[in-house]
Amino acid sequence: MRESLEEAKQELKRAEHLLFVSLKYTRTIEVLSSILNRLLSFYDRIIDLLLKYAKEKKKLNFEVPKSSGLRVNMIKEMFLEDERILEEMDFYLLLRRIIRSEKRAFSEYRRHVALIVTINGEELVINIDKISEYYKRAQSFFEYIKEKYVDSE
Repeated sequence: MRESLEEAKQELKRAEHLLFVSLKYTRTIEVLSSILNRLLSFYDRIIDLLLKYAKEKKKLNFEVPKSSGLRVNMIKEMFLEDERILEEMDFYLLLRRIIRSEKRAFSEYRRHVALIVTINGEELVINIDKISEYYKRAQSFFEYIKEKYVDSE
């Protein structure tokens, strides 16, 4: 479990570097996409950690599916009482949809660079402020998982 936590922490560090260093000098949607991919990898590691936790606590007694969607559904079923995990799993699914959607650039190479995607017929604009908010959310979730599920052991 600690190994998955450490891997998640490393992904968060990579996202942080992209956000605070790379994006400062290279204001492109490729950098924004890379940050989203790192955040997605972070959530994948957290999902692995939660599945290992469930296995240790005997909540899980069968094979873990490889499909991300099925894994998220398993997490939602096993952690029904934890509202924060349910919210973050929905956020994870949103990140997946953003990454898979067709992307358009707005004001590339400028301060107000933005990645624009259409999800369910609705336009979503991901700019530097929004991506910073996503990063802070992931960081907060990391601390929550660490305190509640890893350090409590």
